[in-house]
Amino acid sequence: TVNPVRLARLLGELRGLAERQTLAREQLVSYRSLLASYKREVVAGQFPVVSYVQVIKNFAAASRDLVLLDNNRLLLINAYTYWSW
Repeated sequence: TVNPVRLARLLGELRGLAERQTLAREQLVSYRSLLASYKREVVAGQFPVVSYVQVIKNFAAASRDLVLLDNNRLLLINAYTYWSW
C-alpha cells in the first residue's frame, strides 16, 4: 500500500515541477527581451549600466534555477522508476 501512495505523490510532484519549469522558461524569454531593450538603451546612454548589470545577474540566477528544476525533475523520475520497479 505504500508504493501506490508514493508513486502518486511522485507523479504529483512531477506535474508541479513541470508547471514551474514552464514558468521558468517563460521568465527567461522575458529576461532575454528585457536585456535586448536595456542594451539598446544603455548603448544610447539613456539607461544606467548598473541596472543593466543587475538584470544580467537576475537572468543568470533564473537560468541557474531552471537547471536546478531540470535536475530535480530527473531525480523525481529516478525515484519513480526505483519505486515502480
